[in-house]
Amino acid sequence: MTSTVTERTITTITSHSYDALSATLGVVLIGILLILVLQRETLRAMGGSRSRDWMKALNIPIVPMLGAFAVIILLRVIELVS
Repeated sequence: MTSTVTERTITTITSHSYDALSATLGVVLIGILLILVLQRETLRAMGGSRSRDWMKALNIPIVPMLGAFAVIILLRVIELVS
């Protein structure tokens, strides 16, 4: 089963172009990042100690996703310039 899943994953990834994969990944990443940031801001508006704890917990996925977002934007700008 594992080798079948791995083989299918490799086949699926290699059957699409880099542009299609990066665009799809970028859209998904931006959507999830937007949802997480909106949730964090909603918790900030609510206030309270539990909200602060949840906001700290939401920073864990938000920070690396912001880094990935910056890399995607940087690569797109470099692609447009060249």
